Amino acid sequence: MVKFLLNFCILTIFSFHLAKSQHVKSILGTIKNYSNVPIADAIISINGINLDSPSDKQGGFRLDSNLIKLPFTISFMCKGYEKITRVIYNSKELKQLKTIMMEPIYPLGETMQINAMRLPETLIQTPITVQKIEAKDIRYLSSSDYYGTLSNLNGVDLVSSGYLMKQISSHGFSSTGNQRLNQRVDGMDNQSPSFNFSFGTLNGITEIDLDNIEFTNSASSALYGSGGTNGTLFFTSKNPFKYQGLSFQIKQGFNHFNSNRSGGGPSPFTDWNVRWGQKVNDKFAYKITAQFITLTDWLASDNRNYSRLPTSNNPWGTLITGNRFTDPNYDGVNVYGDEINRNIRTPPSALLQEVFIPTGTLKGQLGNINVPSQIFSRIANQDILYSRTGFNEEQVLDGQTDNFKLNAGFYFKLTNKIKLDFVVNYGTGSSAFSNANRYGLKNISLIQPKLEVYTDNWFIRAYFTAEQSGNTYNASVASQIFNDLWPLTTPSTDPSILNTYLQNFAQNNGDDNWYQTAFQGAILPPLYAVGSNAYRIAIEGAYNTAYDAAIRNGLTANQAYQQGLQAINGVRSSGITSAQNSVINYFNNATNQLQLLNNGRSVANANIPTGAIYNDPRFQYIINTPISQGGAKISSQSQLRTLEFQYNFTEPLNLKPLQLDWILGGSFRQNYLVSQGSFFADTTLPFTYIEAGLYTQASKWFFDFWKLTVSARYDYQQNYSGQFTPRVAMDFKLFKKHHIRFSAQTGFRFPSNQNQYLNLKIGPGVTSIGGLPFIWDKYNLTSNPAYTETSVILFRNSIINGAQDENLLQQRPFKALKPETNLSLELGYRSVFFDKLLVDAFYYFSSVSNLITQENIYQPREDLSDILNYNNTYLVPVNATSQFISHGWGIAADYNVYKTFTIKANVSSDNILTDIPSENLSFFNTPKIRFNIGVQNPRFLFKGILGFQVNYRWQDQINYQSTFGVGNIPAFGTLDASINLNILSLKSILKLGGTNITNHYYINSFGGPSIGGLYYISFAYNLL
Repeated sequence: MVKFLLNFCILTIFSFHLAKSQHVKSILGTIKNYSNVPIADAIISINGINLDSPSDKQGGFRLDSNLIKLPFTISFMCKGYEKITRVIYNSKELKQLKTIMMEPIYPLGETMQINAMRLPETLIQTPITVQKIEAKDIRYLSSSDYYGTLSNLNGVDLVSSGYLMKQISSHGFSSTGNQRLNQRVDGMDNQSPSFNFSFGTLNGITEIDLDNIEFTNSASSALYGSGGTNGTLFFTSKNPFKYQGLSFQIKQGFNHFNSNRSGGGPSPFTDWNVRWGQKVNDKFAYKITAQFITLTDWLASDNRNYSRLPTSNNPWGTLITGNRFTDPNYDGVNVYGDEINRNIRTPPSALLQEVFIPTGTLKGQLGNINVPSQIFSRIANQDILYSRTGFNEEQVLDGQTDNFKLNAGFYFKLTNKIKLDFVVNYGTGSSAFSNANRYGLKNISLIQPKLEVYTDNWFIRAYFTAEQSGNTYNASVASQIFNDLWPLTTPSTDPSILNTYLQNFAQNNGDDNWYQTAFQGAILPPLYAVGSNAYRIAIEGAYNTAYDAAIRNGLTANQAYQQGLQAINGVRSSGITSAQNSVINYFNNATNQLQLLNNGRSVANANIPTGAIYNDPRFQYIINTPISQGGAKISSQSQLRTLEFQYNFTEPLNLKPLQLDWILGGSFRQNYLVSQGSFFADTTLPFTYIEAGLYTQASKWFFDFWKLTVSARYDYQQNYSGQFTPRVAMDFKLFKKHHIRFSAQTGFRFPSNQNQYLNLKIGPGVTSIGGLPFIWDKYNLTSNPAYTETSVILFRNSIINGAQDENLLQQRPFKALKPETNLSLELGYRSVFFDKLLVDAFYYFSSVSNLITQENIYQPREDLSDILNYNNTYLVPVNATSQFISHGWGIAADYNVYKTFTIKANVSSDNILTDIPSENLSFFNTPKIRFNIGVQNPRFLFKGILGFQVNYRWQDQINYQSTFGVGNIPAFGTLDASINLNILSLKSILKLGGTNITNHYYINSFGGPSIGGLYYISFAYNLL
């Protein structure tokens, strides 16, 4: 038996050796580019053997030699194409040489764009500003994710409210939820149906499946409809006919070095990618991709004090000095729950207007004296706002960010010309997000199936986006409600008791029990003592004076006692006044007042939870109860259904001889909104509405140096008037590789789903609503009118100045929203010098009309005191009455120093020229100056084994405007870098890199996370 096993092993090893050293008599195949055009004169060579052969005019090649044996390394080289090197280990891999697809290397400026103009065209002659990142660039990005590196593009801003929640924009207007940017993934608009903007890369393309990115800084409404007024982003994935086999990338790292979070210490970061692409035959190919990301996210930690009281100069609030110990009404920017406050200028009777009976005896056996409640009926003669104690963001958001993407595609060649793609993209994840409040996006998911039939001349594309909000909640509102629930001890998790408190909060914006505890436990006793002492002194003085006078006049002690009591009755009111004044004077002293209020807070907070509260059963009850039922959970199962088509008449009508291209296309979209009243006002039935658009574009060369492109589109939306958006763009070829471009572009966006249907409680007494008439009727804003913020501020000031004037109040009538429109003129210059230096510069001038912004209005529930305390506020969408004029410029240069060694730099600026009305938020959140400089060489030393990339970005300070708050964002700079080892035999890359490697923490949105460094090491297989 042993002998048999030994012989078997020897035979197996021998057979394996024979298999490995198997001779290959001939190698034959065809070389093509990715447009399926044969490549002639490509050189095919085998390493270690003096054997090479060129491909013929049909791209065919054949190598015959008895010296070829497995394994061997074969190379394919051709001028203008990237070199291909493959190691062939077995007969299966040998068969893959039957068809070789070579990737072109475009000279500077000759890269093709295919989306911005809806037709293939080189960047150098594209008549609008377009920037592109190709697959070969994506392999070597130093940023931890491809979305983050978009901020390195010319004139582009990036705003992050979470690792997954990144938004980019250009031409000035920017926000954490940018509705002025369109994002297309393989032709699909992948915006969230509820929020009307894309969640970064939550449900996008996985990193190793990304073929290229195109970004146009200009308005794209003429071809793509509503949105995209400040840029459009296009992502294209890899086709399995072109990219085959197994690929994967493992990226591991750490963040939170020197972080001030309570957990302390570095936190792990994981990003795993896998892709399988398979060409089954010439008619069918498929791919499956997946990506998993997890990390502890950066959280917001801005503890600066924010005053939400509107003033004439700052109707949206402003940053002020003070902290929790120096300001009784402290409201931290990223502290939640402290937005709830009470004005104790005229405190509730339950707190102060109580009867106090001092004990002790006065001279002559006076006995107990009743001190009337009037002493405490009015403590002070100015507003004293006293806020609840809030919770830091790390207490209400766990910071756990994760993302899982699973995408599948099936690709059919029905005929030589007709192709069919069926693709399904799925993404789910958790992150933090900023808007009017901070939100915890928990287990939110989006799925997008697409079916597309197309040829070189036409396509029909149908897809839909289905959204599930998971366990998403409003962290700000949850904290406010939790302040009512944490004092409960037994039973702290009884749903009936918890629900009672939720309903009370919904009706009264908070419970007064905490305030009663604060006053009764620490504020009233010293005030009682002051008032009692003053009252006692007054009546003792009157009693003693009358008693002593009676004795001197010869009365008996009993008669003198009676005289003293009569004197007390005579001075009782003045004693009350004296005591009241003493209380007022004592409390008006800033030192006394602060000490009293801090003592009261300390007593009332005796059992306040510390540390993380997001796992507290009471907090969990709040965030799992929909907002419509008094909780903080946002529920949405909305959908977006889309049908698109396009036809290119150029070839069928034989327009090429005329140097003319003509396309015609259109789209149909249905919005289906479902939130059970927790986000939209859909308390009974879902909301549905449709949009439709039709566009055309014609372009023609004149005299071989002037290309004119004219585009136009008309869009219909059932809630608003239709929009016509034309565009004229021209390219002038001065001489070889020197082009001037000019465009006059119009853009528009219909009011978003939130602008139309929103019904969301965002704070104490504050509800954000949509702008459709039925929502105004829902809140009686027509029959019981609200007042404008400006007039309420004036009215409030008149009261403070002692001259109340109700005539200052101005009603806010209902005004129907209009679509936002803009006109942008752009002049650009793009050229290549000496085949080494690419220069691209632009200047734009833009005018925005009917800018959709936000406005606060105030509606009294019972009397005008509601207005004084801002108890019934609505945040409503409005069109700004003035035009917003802005302009900007940018210049970029790419210099090819030597072979793959490149230096890239750009600088840009955006400025708004309009004086913005104080009641309007312009959202023009952009630095006046920003610049990038990058140095890279992905393949140098030892025949391209080593590589590196370094990029530094700096941006100026911003006066940031948002519904979350208004304030300054300091200037900052970030340095990203990576070094890579190219393992050619495995077609793999080993990379060590980091983003913000100096670990200088910064924020790029008001109230946003404080972002530090992230360092990683990655291994990518089969990406070279």
